[in-house]
Amino acid sequence: RDRINTELILAPARSLWNVGLSRILGPNLEISAEVINLTDDRTYDVVQFPLPGRTWQLTASLNK
Repeated sequence: RDRINTELILAPARSLWNVGLSRILGPNLEISAEVINLTDDRTYDVVQFPLPGRTWQLTASLNK
């Protein structure tokens, strides 16, 4: 959290789990799904701003 990472303002350890998969559906189409923060851990960033809980994401990609 600072340039020399002193113990006084050291961020606590944490583990956030993400899971995702993708599938090619044709020559030009790919679908992806992802769950970010799978365990819905309520955590904070380095300035104590709350991070989002479990987030779902779905993506479709068209390739040329």
